[in-house]
Order: sequence, then C-alpha cells, then structure tokens
Amino acid sequence: MAVYGFVIEPGRLVKRDYMLALQRWPAACDGLRIDVVSDTHTGSPRNGIDRLDRWVRELAESDAPIVLMAGDYVILSVLAGTYVPPDVIAEHLKPLTARKPVYAVLGNHDWWKNGNAVARAFSAAGVRMIDNRAVPVDVAGCRFWLAGLGDLLEGQPDVGGTFAGIPADAAVVALTHEPALWPRLPGSAVLTIAGHTHGGQINPFGMFTPRRFRADSHGLRGPYAKGGRMLFVTPGIGTSILPMRLGVPPEISRLTLRADNPRANVAASRGEMTMSTIALVLMGLVTLLHLYFLVLEMFLWTKPIGLKTFRNTPEKAETTRVLAANQGLYNGFLAAGLVYAIATDSREFALFFLACVVVAALYGAYSVNRRIFFVQGVPAIAALVALFL
Repeated sequence: MAVYGFVIEPGRLVKRDYMLALQRWPAACDGLRIDVVSDTHTGSPRNGIDRLDRWVRELAESDAPIVLMAGDYVILSVLAGTYVPPDVIAEHLKPLTARKPVYAVLGNHDWWKNGNAVARAFSAAGVRMIDNRAVPVDVAGCRFWLAGLGDLLEGQPDVGGTFAGIPADAAVVALTHEPALWPRLPGSAVLTIAGHTHGGQINPFGMFTPRRFRADSHGLRGPYAKGGRMLFVTPGIGTSILPMRLGVPPEISRLTLRADNPRANVAASRGEMTMSTIALVLMGLVTLLHLYFLVLEMFLWTKPIGLKTFRNTPEKAETTRVLAANQGLYNGFLAAGLVYAIATDSREFALFFLACVVVAALYGAYSVNRRIFFVQGVPAIAALVALFL
C-alpha cells in the first residue's frame, strides 16, 4: 500500500467526467464543457516538467472550449520535491493558451512564493489571471460571467467588489482556490469551482470525503449542492508536504454544465454519487476479507488457525496446501481489483470484481459449504446494492 501511495498513484493522471445540473443556468449554455485543474504543484515528486507537459497536452487536445485553473501551481515544501520557478511553468503553458482561453486564480502556495511574480509570469504566457476580478465570457455560443476570487488564506478575497460590476440577471461561475469561501458568495454564483484540498490526498476508501459540505474539511472533493447553488472541488494533480496520494489519483476534472431539468438532475445525481461512502466502506470490508483469506490459505493453511478455520486435519492440510496457496493467490487478485476500483473511484471495476466475488461465493457454497455464501457472498452483495443505490 505504501509503495502504491508513494510511487504509483502520484504518477497517474485520470480524466474524470462530471455532469452538473445548475439552477438558473442559461439554456444557451446547456451542455457547456469546462476542464478544471488545480494544485498542480509542479516539482513535487512524480510531478515534474514531463507531467506538466502531459496535462497541458491533454487539456489542449480536449473538446472543452475553456480551461479553469484554481491555484497552487508552485510548491513551497514537499519531501523530495524540487522547486520549479513560475516563469518556467508558464513557458510550458503556452501550447494550451494558444489553443483556447485559460482563466486562473492564485492559491496560498503561489502567494507564499511571491504571488505577484506568479501572476506576471502566467499573464505573459497568455493565462487570464482574474483574482478579485469579474469578466464576461462568451464561448461556444454561451455567455456568462466568471468571477475570480482571491485565495481565502492569503489572497484577500474581495467578494463585494468582484460581484459589484456583474449584471443582476447574469449567470455567474465563481473561481477560487479555497472552497471554504463558498458560503460567503452571493446567490448569483450558481457554480463555484475550487481546489486546495487535494481531495484529502491520503484518503483510502473515501473515508475523509464528506457527503455534505463542511468548510473545515480537508477531504472535500467533487460536487456539493445547497440552496440552489453548487460547489465543485477538484482533487488536483500534485502533492504537498508528503509526496503521497492514496485513493485520490491526480485528476483533470471534465465538467459538463446542464440547465436544471429533471433529466439533467438524474444524470447529475448519478455522477455525484458514483461511489457512496457506504459502498466504499462495504467494498473495503470485502477487500479486507479477501486479504485475510489470502493469508490464511497461503501462509496459515497448516497452522492451528488454518486447521480450525477450514476444519481440516493436519494430514489433509499438508496434502492440499499447494492447492490452498493457489486459491489464496486468486483471492489476492480479487482484493487487488477492489483496491484499484476504490483508489480510482471506478464504478465499473467495482461492479466487475464484486460480481466475481459473488460468483465465487455461490460456487463455493454449492461445491464446499453453504457457509461460504454468507461469509464471502453477502458482504459483496451488500456492496453491490450500495453501488446501485
């Protein structure tokens, strides 16, 4: 698990789609695609210039006509990281800004490393910096206002001044770094986009991700709705302090904004609740069970606990231990598949491997002992039900 968290997951880059149904969103803007990145932290381990070029290329080639960047482009301090100056980062953003409009605000790390210098470098590369500024946007036949707010920790956000020049009937998307600013924004901001949390950065099984907005939570991730407004928190790309990601792979968030209607609401709710907390907890239980089966069958088959668990005699255990070890390895593969599904928040992988567990439990109940169905199959069935709920 530690190797995965330090070496594998921080080096990944996923593109995840979200459909958000917004109240008071113009019909002409229905279906608008926006790509969002944040907390890119270039220079953190497994996240150097090559990774920067990769996500820039992905964004440039995407079908979204606009890109929003929610802050923290440099690193202040991360174990084994290497500081990359903002002018170097900005130079590598030019292939993106040459293709489509890119709007950005600064994060707390940017201010700690001279926010004005970061803003100047990015502006020179074609990034439209909008800290404490509101600008009209006309893209793909859609017109709305984009309100950029300074970082809550270091950027002195000017909510009143930023919204003062926006027409009263305009649809507004707010962009800021710290999601805790969301409750302070006026109701005209139908959608607020933020970063900062890294989705918890170390968040196995989504255990630290609140299902309802909490301003003090460091595990905020994905969409949150309240009072006709929506907040979306992207989990970011880089790492901070500890160069580890677990359960929150680096992400380009691909938002599709829909005008509020029943069909869009159904789609949005499915997108938001792809993997509920209950489903993740049950999947974690099934994973732990199969890791336990692996240990029992591969290493403890002939030991007292193995003999007692499987009701074997020492003689029978000795003659079947190779077969048992083989069976233990299969259980390990099932556990590995579920770990991957949890880490990537992949509903499809979860469905496949949980279904495999249920089939194995049914066959074991038929061929060996009905107790297997209750021990192995029932938790997997419960997790499947939670996924569909």
